Amino acid sequence: MSSITYAIIDLHLDHRIAELVDIGSSATDPYNPLGTYLTNTCSLVAKHFNLNNGALIANGLVPIVRHSLHDLVLKVGELQMLGYTPKKSPCGIISRWQAHELVDNVQLIFVADCHSGEEKTMRNLSIK
Repeated sequence: MSSITYAIIDLHLDHRIAELVDIGSSATDPYNPLGTYLTNTCSLVAKHFNLNNGALIANGLVPIVRHSLHDLVLKVGELQMLGYTPKKSPCGIISRWQAHELVDNVQLIFVADCHSGEEKTMRNLSIK
């Protein structure tokens, strides 16, 4: 079994971020545009830095990353379980958010594949 290198970035959602999109208060899923916007932005940033495995978690759960024979995304109580296979081809960015309720924080998770050089990229990446 190989090791996994990953980074979790906590992003506090304040009114400035929420105001970047139109939130339809009368819709059954008013925060869906925000989740979509955050996912698209996260995907662009990940692509720019050649990070091919990651997740955006904005559903109030605590993300936990584990080595797995199969890529999986499971809700286990208060945890959002993310299983990755480092030797498998890139998974891309997965997203889980609550479309009906605004959460306080978003976690961005980037998982590095040490065979592709992503681990070195993550060590050299400075987030400001």
